[in-house]
Amino acid sequence: WSKNKGKPFPEVADAVHVELEACRAAEQEIKRLKDVMGGGEGVENANDQIASTVSSLPELMERKKRVDMHINIATALSDCIRARNLDKFFEVEEKIMTK
Repeated sequence: WSKNKGKPFPEVADAVHVELEACRAAEQEIKRLKDVMGGGEGVENANDQIASTVSSLPELMERKKRVDMHINIATALSDCIRARNLDKFFEVEEKIMTK
């Protein structure tokens, strides 16, 4: 998250969204592998993927925990930004700076 410090809030929000989507994709892969194991079809091909996924599960859980924490922070910040109309101020400032 240190790579996003100093960036405008909209860029940070996009980065959080990208990270969340990566976590969701990993979760979907785990569910897909679970379905493969339950169905019996393609089990031989999935063994290596399952072993890899299981070994990375603690890291994925920690990553998801951090993403959730940052989403909560970003949501709270977004609410404060909107309440004070800082988002509109940012847009005006960006327009002025690009002229």
